[in-house]
Amino acid sequence: MTKHGGQAMIVITLLIGGLFLSATAIAGLLMFYQLNQASNVQGSGAAVFAADAGLNAALNCYQNAVAPLGVCSSVVTMCQTSLNLANGARASSSIVFNPSDPADCSDGKPVGYDVVSFGYAGNVERVLQSHFSLR
Repeated sequence: MTKHGGQAMIVITLLIGGLFLSATAIAGLLMFYQLNQASNVQGSGAAVFAADAGLNAALNCYQNAVAPLGVCSSVVTMCQTSLNLANGARASSSIVFNPSDPADCSDGKPVGYDVVSFGYAGNVERVLQSHFSLR
């Protein structure tokens, strides 16, 4: 046995202990941020309602501007809206037409569309997505 065998074991033990300590600290920090966001009930509620307002704004745009046109293409994004609400929350939304088969557009009308709306309140973000079928 060499006379430096004990020193190597102490160094390796310290390195492994440092790795475990670092991993635990990082996991704790990530958990802290997740709990902080999950416990922000007021911000979460405001973000959900902002996303809902964005969804309604996109559907209103569809009804008034897009539906009369009968837009049909492989992928079309329309009605991109951005809202700033009175409570400080924000919303952004868009409508995406994405027929799976070009034959779906044979009559010039899309088969369906997706509405995606993001709501933001402080550091909280919530997303609502709806799919609408037209046939």
